[in-house]
Amino acid sequence: MLAKLSVFDYRIDMKHLALILLALFTLGLAQAAAPTIKASAAVVIAEADLEERGLYGKYFPESINLKSGGPLKGETYWEILWNDSFPAQTKGRNEIGIRVKMDGTHLRIVR
Repeated sequence: MLAKLSVFDYRIDMKHLALILLALFTLGLAQAAAPTIKASAAVVIAEADLEERGLYGKYFPESINLKSGGPLKGETYWEILWNDSFPAQTKGRNEIGIRVKMDGTHLRIVR
């Protein structure tokens, strides 16, 4: 349903339009940057983590996706999911994969 615009509505609409354009521009900048670590290097990091813990063989990387934390966080990382989940170090939680940041550091993904 279309509403009638008044002078006050025009100012509000312009404000929202400016915010939308800024958000789209910021998203474009965040997506434009190529990853600094290749996917193959991220998989090597993930496999080494499993191997250090004696888990490689039963568990292995099944999928890899390039993810971005969005324009506010601006963090890009590789998300590598295992072929199956297994009990994490935190009781009652399961490890499902690993997140490899562009500086080579990694965090385990638990749920």
